[in-house]
Amino acid sequence: MPPGAAAHQKNVVACASGTEPLEFGAAVQQEALRCGLARAKEVFVVADGAVWIWRLVEDRFAAATKTLDFYHASENLWELARHLHPGPGEAGPWVEPLLHQLRHHREHRLIESLEKLLSAKTPASPLPDPFVAGKVEYFRQHRDHLQYASLAARGAPIGSAPWNPRAASSRIA
Repeated sequence: MPPGAAAHQKNVVACASGTEPLEFGAAVQQEALRCGLARAKEVFVVADGAVWIWRLVEDRFAAATKTLDFYHASENLWELARHLHPGPGEAGPWVEPLLHQLRHHREHRLIESLEKLLSAKTPASPLPDPFVAGKVEYFRQHRDHLQYASLAARGAPIGSAPWNPRAASSRIA
C-alpha cells in the first residue's frame, strides 16, 4: 500500500425488504463489529442522503467520520441544474463548476453559491422556488458530510460505489 493510503474494507449488509431501520441498524453494527470495528483506528461511513440512514449512523457510529456519498451529492446538483436550466445542453455548463467546488474545495463555497439562488426572486414569485430551497437545504443539512477534498487527500473513501473511490473521484471533477 502506498504511503499515506488508508486500508479500506467494504462490507454489504442485506436485509429483507420491509426490514425496520432499527433492525437494519443492529445488523449493520453487528457486521461492523464482526469485521473489526472495535480495533479500527478510524471508521468511515459513506451514505446517501436519506434521513433514516443518518439517524442510524448517528445512533450506531457516532464517532465515525461521516460522508455523504459523492455520487448522491452530485446527483442532487444535477437535478437542481436540470430544474434551473432545462434546455438541451444548458445544465452541464452551470453545474460543472459547482461539482468542481464540491469535490475540490471546502464545502462552504458550494453552499454559499447555492444560497445565492435563494435570493433570486422575481416580481411574479417573491418567494424562493420550493425545489431550489429544498436542494439548498439538503446541502445545508449535510454541510459536515461534504469534506471530499480533505478525505480524498487522506486516502479515505468519498463514495460507496463498488469501484475504487480514488478512481471514481478522479473521473468526477
